[in-house]
Amino acid sequence: LKSILIDYLEIYGNDEASVRNRKILDGCMEYFKEETVPQYELLFTEEEFSKKLYFLKAGMVELTASRSSAENKRRRLMKVSVGGCFGELGFFLRRKQPFKAIAMEPSVLFTLSKHDMARMQNENPELCA
Repeated sequence: LKSILIDYLEIYGNDEASVRNRKILDGCMEYFKEETVPQYELLFTEEEFSKKLYFLKAGMVELTASRSSAENKRRRLMKVSVGGCFGELGFFLRRKQPFKAIAMEPSVLFTLSKHDMARMQNENPELCA
């Protein structure tokens, strides 16, 4: 997860800010869980409040949405590949998800639950600033 977040946040140098940000990442690691899910596992559905923030370590996840309530067809919004993040809209904005997420192959995810986010805020508020 740390290498995914270093790349995601573009923390590459040895300057003071990069060193500080890597220390912050070290503190975050204990709050994330690694989960393995089988192919076609439904991670969340449309109109569901997101309970987790997801980072993809291995595999592939597809995000799809209904075209309309009258049609029974789905529209692929995106494929999330290794290093990708999803679920953040519902997680941080406390809104229902506008799409569903399905593991299209066996996948390994790093997840941050709302409970662990609250725990991180209480135990290490500087990590959430």
